[in-house]
Amino acid sequence: MADQQQPHRLPPDASRFARLLPHSGVSGTKAGRPKSHSTLNTEKRNIRIHLSHWSRRIAKDIKPAEVQDWINEQSDGLQAKLRNLMSAIYRFGRYAR
Repeated sequence: MADQQQPHRLPPDASRFARLLPHSGVSGTKAGRPKSHSTLNTEKRNIRIHLSHWSRRIAKDIKPAEVQDWINEQSDGLQAKLRNLMSAIYRFGRYAR
């Protein structure tokens, strides 16, 4: 009887970073007010283009120093946006369990 290969499964507590992205609450509010259409579009674009860098990684295994080094490699105008998005995504992931 030939061994059947089982698909690689992650441990229950190991979610890939990409799994958090669609549910990260990016469409939420800012200081109790809905975000503007342009802000939402910018955040979605930054997630699609820039945060995809982390999509295949296990979210809990990504170290803060790694993220900071990666952010420092980005343009000055993008650094704060990416830092805030990463923070929001991890806050969401922490409370979404």
